[in-house]
Amino acid sequence: MLYLINRVQVTGFPQDLINPIRQCITSTLGPIQTELDDFGAHDFRFQGGLQTMLNQTKERAKSRKFTLELFKCMLKHGWSFIQATPTMGRNTLQLDTMFFEKSTKAFVQGKNDVEPDKLFAIGFDNRNCIRIIDAPEAITTLVRDAILKRWKGESEILHASVDVDGSVEFQLKSAPFGDFSVENAVNFQLLLGQILANIKTANYKLYAAVDSSGVNSNPDLPTWVFRKGDPSAST
Repeated sequence: MLYLINRVQVTGFPQDLINPIRQCITSTLGPIQTELDDFGAHDFRFQGGLQTMLNQTKERAKSRKFTLELFKCMLKHGWSFIQATPTMGRNTLQLDTMFFEKSTKAFVQGKNDVEPDKLFAIGFDNRNCIRIIDAPEAITTLVRDAILKRWKGESEILHASVDVDGSVEFQLKSAPFGDFSVENAVNFQLLLGQILANIKTANYKLYAAVDSSGVNSNPDLPTWVFRKGDPSAST
């Protein structure tokens, strides 16, 4: 699956996955502009593009939400995430290529140890914002605790806001994703480690990290997708 600024291209997917992916796109990103088969790949092109969304505060959560819903969709239909890698021959319009494999055991609602709805995402936006999407309330508290412990204390949180879709955004006074001084670089790594450690106490682990930063955003600020339980034991 190739993830681009204004389209999603799927290659080698069974036909019965095309419609679920189509529904995932329309429910999060809006109408599909064009759809075509291109040398064996199925191309979905949608209005506006992820770059436009990432440059608008109100729309930022949509691209993160889409990434999360895509993983839920794949997991629900029995496909497990393997790896996201920079696209070969990458240009400024390409984000990551994601690879999936068919799970060795089919998903059965209510029977599996880990269900598709046991996923949430964290996005790092606009140099100083941490966005939490579809997470239990306890996760928001754990992320806030990590910020207080590892990033300059409570006075550093400018405000926390809740979007209409329920995602929570912590806006920091400084710019941990854009200040590359040695001190901030070290503190930022400690902050990320603390977030992972805190979330692990709630029995969630990092399932995927996908570049959806866009060409005009800071590079290599991925969307983190977390999954309940031990992902390696459930495929």
